[in-house]
Amino acid sequence: IAVPGMTVLGRIGENEVRALSCPSAGNCAVAGTYQDANYNMRAFVVDEVHGTWQTAIEIPGLAAVKHDAALVTSVSCSSAGNCAVGGYDHRGAFAASEVSGIWKAAQFIKVTAHGRTRPAYAITSLSCASAGGCSAGGIFITGTGRPQPFVVSEVRGAWRVGTEVGGIERLDQDTTVGNVWVSCWSPGNCQAAGFFSSQQVLFTVYVVGEVGGSWGSARLLPGLAALNKGGNSEVGSLSCLLGYCAIAGTYADKAGNVLHVQVFTDSAR
Repeated sequence: IAVPGMTVLGRIGENEVRALSCPSAGNCAVAGTYQDANYNMRAFVVDEVHGTWQTAIEIPGLAAVKHDAALVTSVSCSSAGNCAVGGYDHRGAFAASEVSGIWKAAQFIKVTAHGRTRPAYAITSLSCASAGGCSAGGIFITGTGRPQPFVVSEVRGAWRVGTEVGGIERLDQDTTVGNVWVSCWSPGNCQAAGFFSSQQVLFTVYVVGEVGGSWGSARLLPGLAALNKGGNSEVGSLSCLLGYCAIAGTYADKAGNVLHVQVFTDSAR
């Protein structure tokens, strides 16, 4: 079926579903983008409740600005009617939470790094282990203009200030990072994975864990160096259950021009 309410929100033919999460049979949340009458790209969410799709709404708190583009990158539900959605617009990264079937106003995420707090650029992935207990990862821009990874947690329904992923500079002093993936199995216990390029390698993968609400330092994905002879590896997906995680991604063989899909497993505990 067509997503209910889209013809009211946006121009026909300019809508896109970008993320989906289903915590139980017949209970889901879909998030995406639509183009309004003024050609602005806006962000929407719509819930399925007991097998019936409700009417799509604009994510609250994202007031339209001329020529603005609000984009959704991820949605996650811990239970029916308890979800979170993340993305970005011209003001930076945002996250909005749904509590007992009601979507709250989006909150804009800030990141503290090297003693300074600045707006986050974009949330690229989020994961919710309980109602009001989620974690997310994304990108912020340093004072020198370099993109760097950050992680941030929602605690009892409030999104905290994010922190730079520790250890990236230890891995390489000159890095450019890609998207960050996050998966949680309980509140405050999560795994994140991402990839970066540097002077040493085109792209390689790192992992970083959250235990008891505290994020650790990044480390290179174990075993990948032996496979990634072409120096071009990326993360495609991450999923964790009870502290055990699986990462799917690609790497280049020694010829440097053939990409292989590989699943890597690791214990995040």
